[in-house]
Amino acid sequence: MYQKAEIMYGLTPLTMINIGRIIVILKLIIIPKQQKFLLEDLVIRNGLHAMAQAIKTHVIILQ
Repeated sequence: MYQKAEIMYGLTPLTMINIGRIIVILKLIIIPKQQKFLLEDLVIRNGLHAMAQAIKTHVIILQ
């Protein structure tokens, strides 16, 4: 199941995180300031692990 999904999208989890980072950077430019502050608060409070989890979830939702 996992391999099939990986081949279908041509993405490994690491690649997904990198794409997620690019998406987040783009959204920081585009999204309303209120959401930007919420994202920054998430990063400050929970650190990089939580940010990575949020990015993975975000990328999965986009797919």
